[in-house]
Amino acid sequence: ITYRSLNDFNDRFEDDPAQVESYLRYKGAAFAKEYHPDSYRLLSEAADAHDVGRGHSRLADALDPVAANMETLIVGTREDVIIPYAEQVSLHGMLTALGGTSHLATHSSSAGHDAFFTDDGYFGPLLRKFLTNSGLSYDCAKK
Repeated sequence: ITYRSLNDFNDRFEDDPAQVESYLRYKGAAFAKEYHPDSYRLLSEAADAHDVGRGHSRLADALDPVAANMETLIVGTREDVIIPYAEQVSLHGMLTALGGTSHLATHSSSAGHDAFFTDDGYFGPLLRKFLTNSGLSYDCAKK
């Protein structure tokens, strides 16, 4: 299991299946040492079961209170295969159509879904600016 993009693998391993297999085995073993299998299972089940629109006939009905009551920042990474960029654009469009103040930041990274771990130089300032402009605290994020 990996959230890395195809381009990241192509750049890193240059079509050598043995290197890819070795990398995935290494990362899998490191993950298994760090996390209990039930933790990963529960996280995976929670992600699969998450449904913002649950209990509403339309997703827009679920998003309407969000759009009316809070400013949102949506960050889409073009290479993200877990939460596709098109879904981020769609969410931003729905919130805006409902009259909300939504900001869409577009990022490109070969790290794909893991970009928020690897690209702190992009995400850190972006989030600090959004939180500051929104009047929210970001003390926990300060270094």
